[in-house]
Amino acid sequence: MNYAISLTTIMLLLATGWPPVEVYAQEGWSRVRSSHFTLIGDAQIKEIDSVALRLEQFRASVLRLFDQNLQKPGRQITAIVFKNDAGFIPFKPLYRGSPSEVSGFFHSSDDKSYIVLSLGGRQSDPYRVILHEFAHLLITEIWQRQPTWLNEGLADYFSTFQPGKNAGEIETGLPIIEHARLLQKEKLIPLSTLISVDQGSAYYNDPLLKRLFYAQSWALVHYLLLSNEGKRASQLFNLMRNYSEKKTNEEQFKESFEASPSEIETGFRQYIQRGAFTSVKTTFDRKVEFDQSIETSKAEPAEVLTNLGDLLWRMGRKEEARPYFKKLFEADTENEMAHTTLGILEYRDRNYAEARKHLEKSTALGSTNYLAWYYYSMALQWESSDGSLIISTLPAETEGKMRKALARAIELAPDFPDSYRQMAFINMINDTDLDQGVNLLRQAIALAPEREDFRYALAQIYLRKHDFSEAKIIAADLSKNAGMEEIRSNAIYLLESIEKTEELVKRMNLERVKSEEAAARTLPGRRFEGDQIRGTLIRIDCSDMGLTLTVRSGTRSFKFHAPAERSPVFVRYTTDVPNEIICGPSKSPQLVIITYRKSSDPRSRIEGEPIGVEFIR
Repeated sequence: MNYAISLTTIMLLLATGWPPVEVYAQEGWSRVRSSHFTLIGDAQIKEIDSVALRLEQFRASVLRLFDQNLQKPGRQITAIVFKNDAGFIPFKPLYRGSPSEVSGFFHSSDDKSYIVLSLGGRQSDPYRVILHEFAHLLITEIWQRQPTWLNEGLADYFSTFQPGKNAGEIETGLPIIEHARLLQKEKLIPLSTLISVDQGSAYYNDPLLKRLFYAQSWALVHYLLLSNEGKRASQLFNLMRNYSEKKTNEEQFKESFEASPSEIETGFRQYIQRGAFTSVKTTFDRKVEFDQSIETSKAEPAEVLTNLGDLLWRMGRKEEARPYFKKLFEADTENEMAHTTLGILEYRDRNYAEARKHLEKSTALGSTNYLAWYYYSMALQWESSDGSLIISTLPAETEGKMRKALARAIELAPDFPDSYRQMAFINMINDTDLDQGVNLLRQAIALAPEREDFRYALAQIYLRKHDFSEAKIIAADLSKNAGMEEIRSNAIYLLESIEKTEELVKRMNLERVKSEEAAARTLPGRRFEGDQIRGTLIRIDCSDMGLTLTVRSGTRSFKFHAPAERSPVFVRYTTDVPNEIICGPSKSPQLVIITYRKSSDPRSRIEGEPIGVEFIR
């Protein structure tokens, strides 16, 4: 590919000091792959190798300290290693419109993370910020949720991690000088307040208070782990293992440390005043094992441009990102990685049509990235919706494409649980093979038992199956015990829906049974007073709001809605019709006469409220 650099580009570089896109389209970048990271950079390969090994050692050491062994795949982590600050400048986080004075940073989103650093920067050690944020990622992958003070304190504690000189040796808890100085001169936050801070608190959002909160959280973790020969370390680990949002932070603090915050506070304040934040060298009984195998190769300009554009877009700088993709496509319109990346970015921005176009292209080019296939399925789903957040049905062609895409995503990444969840969603929406939908969700839950949204979806599919007892068990448990407030509130509403729908179905079936004898003695179409339509009943949609009948008559389809408190009377004149009302699409469409009251709203898509439904054949 030809990514020539022009005289104009050179002049622009001299004028602004910011390298233009063309500079990054040149040869000379390398790619390094380790077990858990992909690194690209214009630094020397041996320097990039060193970064990879340090990140792998940090990951393995932290997991060893926590006695954890993460086997399931986490989000993708890509490191971009610049040889000097000049190339790093356009990608630094902005502060008041100008690049921040940093040598490295960590940017994370729900499906991908970037580590970005300059090896020739004049600022502070780039690893400090990087290891802080990477520690957050590891803590989240192990325990999902931790109190804010502990999450931030641990991340700062591990940010000064240093590998030891000997095999199996590491050093943690090195003092953070600016934290120690701040704590010496500022009035400390009461411990009961510190441990209750959440991300909505002023201590977390006000710039000045936040500095103190970070410093004191770091000091508290340092104190609990290292003071008195680490006597409280096991209690801290116990808090991390058992933390739940169902109890207050203070309650759990007391349970874990067998003391109130006020009882611990005196010793903690004395620890801060002494200022002896000494580090600890840990020598494991066996060498910290991690896969040190590294693959090195040339990074093509297209890969470099794709990652740099992706990074800027995810940092909220979309317009700065576009030239990187534009430059790439000028030379190669068929680049699968670029189409995959742009498709995912457009999807995240809810530009579903654009996302679908790029992902359709990347999958047609044979992408082996499971996320390309997964997001292609999601883009198809939302592109087919009417713009609302509610999807009531999927066109047959869309359903087929989604199933094919998800099957490929599962083939490429059988441990990625969301693909199973999405396949179950298709079954639920189209009322097809709900038993398979249950099995798919159980597979997803087995892969990610901490995902409460999967259990919520399982309750929904049990409701659709009219397995009310199973649906209620799951919804009731989530309404009381879910860690996420949104899941708890949704589960409460779902539980009400289950009870109302169960009552509605019972009442509908009872009304049907009551009318059977009278129906045999009454001519069709004469039983009820009101407007009538004769046609084919093609589906019944049930919810706690009532039921909606869809009838095809001639070339048109008509919808009739009955509120939950006034269900229509169902009458059958043939034994070919089942005794029970079955919600969803009709397995064998039946000829019916609908007697109804017309809607008073001429703009409504609902024809009216059904009074009687007579099955005549």
